[in-house]
Amino acid sequence: MRINNKEFGEWTADDLQVLLSNDAYRENNFIDYKVNFAPLLDKNNKKEKQAEFRNDVCSFANADGGYIFYGIGETSGVASILAGISIPNIDHFELDRRNELQAIRPTVPDVTFSFISLQDDKYIVVLHIQRGLYKPYITEEPEGQFHFYIRHGNKKQAMLSEDIKSFRKERLEEHITEMKKLFALVQLIPATFRSDCVPMYDLYREGKLNFDDLFNGMIYDRAVPNVDGMEQTSLIYFLNDTGN
Repeated sequence: MRINNKEFGEWTADDLQVLLSNDAYRENNFIDYKVNFAPLLDKNNKKEKQAEFRNDVCSFANADGGYIFYGIGETSGVASILAGISIPNIDHFELDRRNELQAIRPTVPDVTFSFISLQDDKYIVVLHIQRGLYKPYITEEPEGQFHFYIRHGNKKQAMLSEDIKSFRKERLEEHITEMKKLFALVQLIPATFRSDCVPMYDLYREGKLNFDDLFNGMIYDRAVPNVDGMEQTSLIYFLNDTGN
């Protein structure tokens, strides 16, 4: 995205004035405005706000990428004020945010930070989130509850199971196109994968367990992550207690 004929990373506070009351830069699939950075302000709900931050990033990575502007207020989706957020140390701020993003699965999306100085230690912080290569990106909050979000219009929305399966099929097709030859996907599964520690390998050998049904992205009627976003695997190896 270009602002004032400049690319991301070149923008100044003067350039951002172009956003104000400009319908061409209204919130959409690629743009989101937030007047503050909630995890810094709401100490009583810090974990929930950090989770929301991760979900916002995932929603763009699961779509076509985009930009989140922290420190810009909006009215009906149109930028209305360059408020800025107070940041004593921008290096620490970015490091903390990157640490918070580490909880995203299967890997952290490609995110670039830009700090645009206003005054009095206030900045507009812009996150440029690339369209993810390993989507769907997933968050797990609280433990055992997985969340899939995608940017749609000016909001993020939860993805349906069919969306997740479609993403995995798309990723598999991309692999085939990129590799340009036959390949096998290998998934390593502990013999006691399930929480009740059922000896899965024994059940499989006895014909009592169907892995085609188990590893299709849905377990117990809820979506769960696979190793790299794939739905199917061509080969399955079991690990026993000795690692073999």
